[in-house]
This record gives sequence, structure tokens and C-alpha cells, in this order.
Amino acid sequence: MRNNKFLYLIIVSFIFLQITSENINAQSKGAFGIRTGIYTDLSDLFIGGEYLAPIGSRIFLNPNIEYIFVADGSYWTFNLDAHYDFPTYSDVYVWTGGGIGILHFSPKGPPDATTNVGLNLLFGLGFGTASTIIPYVQGKAIISDNTDFEFGLGIRF
Repeated sequence: MRNNKFLYLIIVSFIFLQITSENINAQSKGAFGIRTGIYTDLSDLFIGGEYLAPIGSRIFLNPNIEYIFVADGSYWTFNLDAHYDFPTYSDVYVWTGGGIGILHFSPKGPPDATTNVGLNLLFGLGFGTASTIIPYVQGKAIISDNTDFEFGLGIRF
């Protein structure tokens, strides 16, 4: 039953993200990105993918997915984040924001998977380059049953 609930959440999330990204793409061009880093409480590495879409002059929608490399199972997060870019008048981007996340942990062995909803609070710095690739660093607090902090590095293209 829990796996069916988790599958339902994934399907609904991706349908929502697909509809949202199609509407946003009609307005302006977004950027895809990849990221990696560490969950500090777990001391585990993660890898993820994202889509960054402008929804206002300085407001961006940032749906993303992350896989955390845990030793005793699989751990995924599905996030719908948004952030505000502060005016810096330079090639450095500074943002802060938040969102919601669905955190799914499935241990090895019996099917005792857990799915939680969390609140994401984030801040970051991006660095404009001569190309269309934008490297960035980002910190994110994930407030849920197992509150954690992640530090990540990524690129958007």
C-alpha cells in the first residue's frame, strides 16, 4: 500500500511539473541543471537534476529531484522549490527561497518504506560566465521528521 501511495505521489508530481514547465516555456526559456553535494546530518553524498524556470522578473520555479547515496537502502527527494534573485548588478547571482519536498526512504529488506513531506529553505550563489553554463553553490535546510541540511554544487545550462 505504501509503495502505491509513493508511486501516486511521483506520478502527480511529474504531471504537475510537466504542465508547469510547458506553461513557463511558453513565456520564456528556462535552464536545466545538475547538482551534487552532501547531506550534512547523514554524511551521505547526493546527485540531482533540476529545471529552473522564470515566473517573474526575479522569481524562479526550481523543481528538482535528488538521489542520496545511503548504505542501507535508497533515499530520494522530489522538490518543488522557488526562489527570489536579489539585484546584484554584477555577474554574481544571489538568491533565497523555499518550497516543499517529498522525501522517500526505502530500506533494504522488508518493505518498511517511509514517505514524508518537508519544508525546504534555501540560499545560493551563482556565477555568470562567458558561456551559457552557470556554476553555483547552494545550501538547503530540509525541515521534516528528520531535519537535515544539504550543501550542493551545481551547473545550469
